[in-house]
Amino acid sequence: MTSDAAYDSGVKFVAASAAVSVVLLAFEGLTGPSPARPADPPAGAGPTSPAAGGGGASALTVPEERDRRARGLIEALTFGDATLRAAATKKLLELGPDARRAVSDATRSDNPELRAAASEILNKLPWFLPDDAPDVRELLKAYGELPIERRRATVVSLAGLNNKVNGFGALFRLMQEEPSDDVKWSITEAVRECYRPEILAEFAKLKTADPLTPAPVLACVGHATFAADRAGAAKLFRRAIEADRDRPSDDAGEMGFAFDRLQFVLQVDGKYDQMGEVARLRAARATPEEGTVPAGVLELFALHGKLGPLAGFDKDLVAHKPHLRDARVMYCLAKAYDRTGQRVLATATRQGAFAAGIAGEDHRKTVGDFLMLQTWYDLAIAEYAARLASDDLDDLERGETHHRLFKAVAAIEDDAAAAEHIGKCVEFIHKAGRTFRGPTDQAMRDEMTWHQLRAAQKNGDKAAAQTLLAELTRYGQSPTNPDITIDLVPLLKEAGRGDEAKELFQKTYEHLKLQLASDPDAPMPRNNLAWLCARVGEHKADALKWAQEAHRMVPDNFAYMDTLAEAHLLNGNPAEAVRIERIVLKLRPNDVFLQKQMARFEAAAAKASQK
Repeated sequence: MTSDAAYDSGVKFVAASAAVSVVLLAFEGLTGPSPARPADPPAGAGPTSPAAGGGGASALTVPEERDRRARGLIEALTFGDATLRAAATKKLLELGPDARRAVSDATRSDNPELRAAASEILNKLPWFLPDDAPDVRELLKAYGELPIERRRATVVSLAGLNNKVNGFGALFRLMQEEPSDDVKWSITEAVRECYRPEILAEFAKLKTADPLTPAPVLACVGHATFAADRAGAAKLFRRAIEADRDRPSDDAGEMGFAFDRLQFVLQVDGKYDQMGEVARLRAARATPEEGTVPAGVLELFALHGKLGPLAGFDKDLVAHKPHLRDARVMYCLAKAYDRTGQRVLATATRQGAFAAGIAGEDHRKTVGDFLMLQTWYDLAIAEYAARLASDDLDDLERGETHHRLFKAVAAIEDDAAAAEHIGKCVEFIHKAGRTFRGPTDQAMRDEMTWHQLRAAQKNGDKAAAQTLLAELTRYGQSPTNPDITIDLVPLLKEAGRGDEAKELFQKTYEHLKLQLASDPDAPMPRNNLAWLCARVGEHKADALKWAQEAHRMVPDNFAYMDTLAEAHLLNGNPAEAVRIERIVLKLRPNDVFLQKQMARFEAAAAKASQK
């Protein structure tokens, strides 16, 4: 051994001895009875008090002292001496809840050996606190001994407790201490689905500065802050995507929501090429079965079709060559070629996409559903109609296809076709011996009659319109669809039936108020109430309040944004309605109804500016 080598060896020996000394001191502090927890300090006392005879120096509180000792013990978990490791583990377990923070920090160490040892200890420590509510203590009693799937189920149970503050308080702790990112993703899901501002404010406090912050924590804070700080949340979602790429875990589909919300922000900001980059990241993380097209690839080519061609289009054609014969991708390419003026190529590609339907009628249904999501309604109608023309469909399949066609033609406001398809849907579903999930037969027939009424009005057939109006109001019951009430109220007023109009509105209003009372934390009842009141012109202040609350709960829902714009118009703010609707149309540029909404708002704003 050279002298340099001997010197190095001596340094290593001294360093190791120092580390052992730290551990031994920690052992000494824990021999005998554990120190008692201090009583609550007198009023006005700080977190520490002067040490006896210490000349004014601050002493650690008992929990702080025990945390310091726990961190000393953790040093021993990677030592080569198995006896020392076992002793340190025993002492850490004896510390109980006071060791949780130190052990939890160790689970995020760069040392894989330490991470594994700390994770094993963390699961054996008590997971509840002395002041936890009884139902929280019961759920966490054996938490550390449970396998990952049962811990994920416990997360769901905690989120579902009647006292949300208690349940999410425990989840806040678990998000910081749970060693499994798989379980943390379940907490992220619970936070994303929670609309209580005081709970979201707590989760917004989770620390994210560390470059190694796990993906579920980044996504969780992104969801918690999304309404208040859209740009900041987008940065967190981008970091979550990168963290998941580097350290993947079982997100159970939650990463999809991080991608969606990031794309929402980029689309509203007009950063379309960046949307393409994010879609490529989404496509890269997929491991599809043979013969299927990853959702990220479909999203990428849909972006090219709706907003592009985006930068990198030619490279994407090469990278995803095996998927270019998929009908959905071909429809996207046709749209992209249309946008660049290549009409002949666009037409040929579109024809090729439609011809691909020969693969089977289920294929046409899948393609049609994809086209509906892109708001390419004319193409979806063609695919559904081709499916309906097949002789291979049974009655149930025919009924379901008519229902899809009803949705598509209703979206382009072809009311006559909508009435026809919903009637056929009811007919074939009954022939199949089946019933509807959710809507009643009467609700479906009301929907059909309503579209027939709208078609009669468009055609100027007043007699037919009056007959259909009488049919819709003959029982004096409120429709399940608030849009029917919104159309009927002014018609009843025009017919001199003001009392019936008032009664119809009130019944629908009270029905929606009951829905809100039964689910007070949900955004949809708020949106539906705001929409009814704003369109009919009742309860102006409440309409705006409910619309604002629904939008705050789900800031990226275009329908809620449209309701908010409508409520602002009702309250005399047409300029704000225009501002909001412009954002909505960035998200849904092909939506016929929203285009009409924008025209109304702009006309009102122009009129207001002339006063």
